[in-house]
Amino acid sequence: MALSQSAERYDGFLLLGAVVKGETDHYTFICDAICNGVMQISAETGAAIGFGLLTVDTLQQALARAGDDRHNKGAEAAHALLGQVALRRRWGL
Repeated sequence: MALSQSAERYDGFLLLGAVVKGETDHYTFICDAICNGVMQISAETGAAIGFGLLTVDTLQQALARAGDDRHNKGAEAAHALLGQVALRRRWGL
């Protein structure tokens, strides 16, 4: 099933991930590719998307941003997605 067909079945998509910087240039290429891919999905489907990508130097930084507190970046992305879904419903989209 293509994503554009799925977009008609779902209110939105939550995309979460983490990239931990290593010793090579792959970090920059991976982060750019992920962001460009999400932008392309959004443009092609018009789907509501919550996007949270942790770009960190260490695993400890990722865990700190994914903890059970008010600084959880995944929760922030989910909250943004729910806001988009609510607006789309209110506007009849």
